[in-house]
Amino acid sequence: MADIRDDPPMAMVRFGDGHYPGAHVDEVFSAVYVPVCSPALLKGAHPLRKPEDLRHHTLLHEDTVTEEGARPSWADWLRSVGVSDIDATKGPHFSDASLSFEAALEGLGVALVMKPLVRTEIEAGRLVVPFDISAPATYAYYLVTPEGSEAAGTVAGFRRWLLAESATERSSAIIAA
Repeated sequence: MADIRDDPPMAMVRFGDGHYPGAHVDEVFSAVYVPVCSPALLKGAHPLRKPEDLRHHTLLHEDTVTEEGARPSWADWLRSVGVSDIDATKGPHFSDASLSFEAALEGLGVALVMKPLVRTEIEAGRLVVPFDISAPATYAYYLVTPEGSEAAGTVAGFRRWLLAESATERSSAIIAA
């Protein structure tokens, strides 16, 4: 992990808890997780209509974030919707987030993914959110800059651009919460 104070002025986008002493921190967007799948799983022998229907489908797990509690698990999500009789550990585990939603795109199961990272696939109809019930994570994406550099020169320009680009995502996360 780089220390932002070692080589100022620079900027980093970090996925974490937002606590970076000696740095100016702006939230770029929060990590809101939703179940996603291929549209094909909404029909067939066991269509996905309610969370309980997940018992007939493969749960796809993404293990990129290893810190306990930093991201919701399937067990967390199922508990939040009141479903207790589904084995939340079943299904393959992926060490890369993109592999879990690629498996979902291929119709291999249902993935619990960070919605901002698959928004394009959802908008294009290649992935669907069968139950628009989100689970927030304790981590988020943050722009981290050395204290005082956020208002000067190139860093300031990058900061303005990034926060403007992510404004829609931040406001939709507030609405969804």
